[in-house]
Amino acid sequence: MRRGAKPAKAKVKAKRPAGTRDLGMRLAESLEQQAATAEILRVIGTSPMDTQPVFDVIARSGVRVCGAHSCTLFVVDGDMVRVAATHGVPVERVERFRTQFPMPLSAEEPITHMLHERRVFHLANIEHNPAATPQDIENARLGRYRTRLMVPMLRGDSALGLIAVTHQAPTPFSDQQIALLQTFADQAVIAIENVRLFNETKEALEQQTATAEILRVISSSPTDVQPVFDVIVERAVHLCGARFGRVYRIDGGVIHMVAGYGLSAVGLGEVQRTFPRPASDDTIAGRVILTRQPVFIRDIEREEGVPALSRGMIKALETRSQVTIPMLRAGEPIGAMTLGWAEPEAFDEQQIALLQTFADQA
Repeated sequence: MRRGAKPAKAKVKAKRPAGTRDLGMRLAESLEQQAATAEILRVIGTSPMDTQPVFDVIARSGVRVCGAHSCTLFVVDGDMVRVAATHGVPVERVERFRTQFPMPLSAEEPITHMLHERRVFHLANIEHNPAATPQDIENARLGRYRTRLMVPMLRGDSALGLIAVTHQAPTPFSDQQIALLQTFADQAVIAIENVRLFNETKEALEQQTATAEILRVISSSPTDVQPVFDVIVERAVHLCGARFGRVYRIDGGVIHMVAGYGLSAVGLGEVQRTFPRPASDDTIAGRVILTRQPVFIRDIEREEGVPALSRGMIKALETRSQVTIPMLRAGEPIGAMTLGWAEPEAFDEQQIALLQTFADQA
C-alpha cells in the first residue's frame, strides 16, 4: 500500500430481508399454482369427449404443485370404483391397485368408506398416528409415504371420486396445499360433467337421427314392414353398443325371427334351427310374448332358469348379457326384440328405455 493511501473497503453483499425472500417464494408458488390451474382448464377445454387427459394432468400437477411424493385419482364408474390416474406411485403400489380395482362401491373398504363420507381425510405421520389403521400403515409402507391427504370430488351430495396425494415427511400438508387440491378436485368434476353432457347431447342427436330415419322408412313402406324391422334392429344395435339384435313376430301362435343384425354364421344357424316354433316358455322370446314382460339376462354364466334352447342360442352368439322386450299393440303381443352384448352386465336403464322406444316404433 502506498504511503498515505486509504485502505480499500471490503465489499459487503447486501442481504435481502427475510420478509422479502418469503414474499418472493410465496409469489413463485402462487404463479406455479395459477399455471397448473390454467393448464388443467386448458386440457378440459380441449378434451370434451375424454376425461383421461384431464385426470393425467391433475395427477402430475398434484405432485408438482403440492410438493407431493405421489398422486392417485379414484373415480366412481357406475357402481364400481376404479383407479383413473397415478403419478409418482411406486410400482409395488400400482401392482396392488391392479389386484384391488375396479372395486364395488358397496365393498367394505377404506376407499369406499371415504367416498360415502364425502369429506377430506388427512393422516400425517402414519406409522405413529393412533388414528391410522393397520391397512393405512401397510399402504403407507407399500407406497413409501408417511403422510396422506384425500380430497373428494363432489357434485352436490354425490362423490364422483377422490384425489389422494402423499409425501414422505411425517408433517401434514399445509392449508394452502389442501385448498389447492380441492381446486383440482373441483376441476376434475367439471371435466366429468363436461364429458357427460357432451355424450348425452351426442346420444340424443343420434337417437333423434335414428328415429327420423325409422319414421322415414315407415312412411315410405306402408305395405311392407320388413324394411322397418331391418333398420330398427340395425339402429338399436349401434345406439345401444350391442353385439347383435333380433326381431321376432308372432303369427298364428308361431314365433318367427323376421330380422337380425350382427349375428355370426354360427349364431344365425342356431337361431334358424330354433325358429319358427310355437309360442311357449321354452324360449325367452316365447316367455316375453306370452307374459308381455321383458326378460333381462345379466350374465348367462350365472343366470339360472334360462330355457335350454335360449341358452344354446346365447352361447352360439358368444354373448353374456341380453335384453328381450315385448312388442305390444293395444296391449296385445305382436312380437319381441332382443339385444345381446359380449360382456356381462353390459346394459343399463338408459339402454333398456331406448330399446323400448324401438320396440314401440316397430
